[in-house]
Amino acid sequence: MNKFEINDKTYDYLSTRLKLKNQQERKASGENGSANLKDPDNLLSFKNHMVDQQVSNLKTDDSVKNAVIALSFYEGNVVHKELIANPDLSAYNLPLSNRLGASVKNGWSVFVEIMVELANFWVLVPIGGLVWFVVRYYNKRKKTVEVVKS
Repeated sequence: MNKFEINDKTYDYLSTRLKLKNQQERKASGENGSANLKDPDNLLSFKNHMVDQQVSNLKTDDSVKNAVIALSFYEGNVVHKELIANPDLSAYNLPLSNRLGASVKNGWSVFVEIMVELANFWVLVPIGGLVWFVVRYYNKRKKTVEVVKS
């Protein structure tokens, strides 16, 4: 497997051309005496650095646009076992005897839960008896008071 890679030299050419332009501007400003800066060589260095940064940014943008991603997958040659689900849902139901047994167990657990809840209300029995005795006593007393008044 041979790999052939070609690098684009457009940005290197652009970089060199812009740096040459900066040097010519420096030379022209030095000959005319119109240079306002204290050190024109520093200005040239700064401009060249800016050109390098711009070209670097262009190269990065180009690399991102033309990036190549290589994916490699490995798959075994042999399939050992394949399981296919049955689309008929009735095939997954339990037999009748198992379903009846489950319903008896469920009914028994519901019955036990109801008995436990009723047992939690044990205090209502003595209170109900006490209320019954008070009402009975009040009714007897009321009858005796009516008999005495008559």
